[in-house]
Amino acid sequence: MANVALEDVRQIVEELFMGYISKIQIPNTKGWYLEYFPNSKETAICFKRMNDVPILQQYITGGYKAEFSFTVSMQASVKDTRHNLDITKPLNLAATFARETREGFPNLTLTDAKPISLEMTSTPVDDTGEKEKTATFVAAYKLVYEKKGAFE
Repeated sequence: MANVALEDVRQIVEELFMGYISKIQIPNTKGWYLEYFPNSKETAICFKRMNDVPILQQYITGGYKAEFSFTVSMQASVKDTRHNLDITKPLNLAATFARETREGFPNLTLTDAKPISLEMTSTPVDDTGEKEKTATFVAAYKLVYEKKGAFE
């Protein structure tokens, strides 16, 4: 299976993260981070690209349908059971993404591409275990989109 060119991946990361994801307000954080947390102690949320972007379907026009997978991680202090449950709440973006898909992507614009679906593919799980009273939970998501070809 072929993968999307690196330049197209960079463009999707920029437009998906900078243009849409980073604008989703997450309470008790200083904002979104790309790829890495600023340190190992503060409450933070982070967007991370997962792997290569496979082309699901190639079109004769030169366009294609592809799947961009990513994770969102939430790092927060561990105080008690209630707080542990609250750590995962910001990661439940399924309803936000379903609404965005259903409404035709009013907040997500891709250059020369059309978003098809944006969905959560795994529920939040503990990614690192408790370290120095801080835990990190992660959930997975995917964006399926169609890229226009040279003849479109």
